[in-house]
Amino acid sequence: MNIIALTAEQQKWLKALSEASQAVRRQAAALCDASRPPTESELAALRQLYQSYSEGLLFRYGQAASRLERSGLSGLRQALEAELQDIAEALAIFQQIESERRHHQAERWAIQHETEQSVGRVYQEAALRQQQAFDEHNRRWSAVFNQRWAHPGLCAFCRSPLNMGGTCSWCSWR
Repeated sequence: MNIIALTAEQQKWLKALSEASQAVRRQAAALCDASRPPTESELAALRQLYQSYSEGLLFRYGQAASRLERSGLSGLRQALEAELQDIAEALAIFQQIESERRHHQAERWAIQHETEQSVGRVYQEAALRQQQAFDEHNRRWSAVFNQRWAHPGLCAFCRSPLNMGGTCSWCSWR
């Protein structure tokens, strides 16, 4: 074949490669809105789309690029390598997004676990204090009902000094 026919064939392959690339980019845009990070399912679909596209590129355009390169035309090979490099960068970005998502999720779980532990400790301490208050209350009532005063001038309930009338000025106990 002459160089003009090979150049025309290369231009045809380059146009087909460009159209295929644009079609895949449109599919990727349809899968995920670019205004927000992709969800896990969207990320998996994007990764699958780009991996299958990468494999298809080598299958569809690899032999033609090699044949044209042997004839002295390396434009298709360069465009194919550039497209494969773009795909590799996109897959690396997807991997980084997934890695960051896992890292942030682990941080959130750690914070949630720490918060749950703190709340549990607060509940335990509150229950302990409540039990101590109940025990003290029961001890005081028991002392009153059993008439065990520690000192005759102190209230049997709260152990405050009694006034002249024998009434507690603090809790009004007689």
